[in-house]
Parts: sequence; structure tokens; C-alpha cells
Amino acid sequence: MGRRAISVLSLALLSSLWAEGASAESIIQRDGDHPKYSLELEPHLALGFPMPGYFGGSSLGAGVRFSIPVAERGLIDGVNDSAAIGFGIDLMRYSGGGAFAGDCEEYRGAGRERICVRVRGAPGPAFQVLVPVVFQWNFFFDPAWSAFVEPGIGIYYQHHEFDGSGTAGAFPVIQLGGRYHFSQSTALTFRIGYPYFSLGVSFGL
Repeated sequence: MGRRAISVLSLALLSSLWAEGASAESIIQRDGDHPKYSLELEPHLALGFPMPGYFGGSSLGAGVRFSIPVAERGLIDGVNDSAAIGFGIDLMRYSGGGAFAGDCEEYRGAGRERICVRVRGAPGPAFQVLVPVVFQWNFFFDPAWSAFVEPGIGIYYQHHEFDGSGTAGAFPVIQLGGRYHFSQSTALTFRIGYPYFSLGVSFGL
């Protein structure tokens, strides 16, 4: 399934979330009326965009997020919201399709005879470790549905299989997501945005 199809499906899920929230018993104005937890644990599967750096192509992987509440009653009086700090780790495998070469790292010869013999980001598949850190702002529409926005930043390390080299750096994080709550402590959680789409299960501990 391509990224465009995933995007359409995810937007449809978000629209369904909003419609369900409008038709069910609304709790959006009941400040503080939402599940309480000390730690949210969320294992998930992920479909990624082209990674930062010099490798392209789609990616598949898995990871886990940990979210620690910092404002149980949220940021807006009279609105059923909450805030948390989230962090996690994701292991992603990239196909390398659409990759392009980066800066030259090794030359041979001198003057006009210099020839580049090794570039950074040689084409090919790659493995990447992502460590995102985000601010999670939650909104609770009814007992079954909630949504959140997650701006933040992350660091990555990627291993290039073509030449065995590795690179590291930082990347922006901006994601929207929703939860379908099976109970006060368990929910199906989906997320869209950059650097990936994810689908997982959240456990409130």
C-alpha cells in the first residue's frame, strides 16, 4: 500500500473520529474527565517517509513510545485536554529507492585531476534508529475517542549497507493522531505526519 493510500485512509479515520465525537456523548467541555495514568506505553508498527540524510525510499519498522503526563487538566480551562512529554525509539528498514549521492568524502589525484572515489550516502538500503522527543497535547471528545498533536524533535543514526558507513543527525517531528479507547487503560492508537505513519496499542499504566 502506497503512502498516498495510507494518507487517505488515515484522514478517513480522523474524519470518523470527529463524526463519532459529534454524535456520541460529548465530554470535550468536562475538564479533567478522561483516563488517568502515570505512564502511557505504546508499541506500534510504522510506515516511514524518506529518511533525513541521503537515502530515499519507503520504510517499514516498529517502535515504542512512552508518554509521561505533565498537565492532567490540560492547558485550556473548560476544555477536556491534557498534556504529556513523549519519547521513544523506532527501528526502521529503508529500501533505498530514489536515493542520491551526497557530498564527496574522499578524492584521489590533485588539481583538475582530482576524482571523487567515495561519496556520503551511497545508494542502497539502510537501517535507521529514530529517537523522537515530543510534546503531546490531547483532546478528549467522548468516552471512546480522543485526538492529539505532537510537535517535537528527534535524533537518528543510520547505517548504510552499501558501504558500511553511518551518519547521524536531527529531524523535526510533527504528527496528528487519534485513539479509540477500548477501556480506561487500553486504546487503539494511530498517528500521521512526519517522519512516519504508525498504528499501535496504548496501555495506561
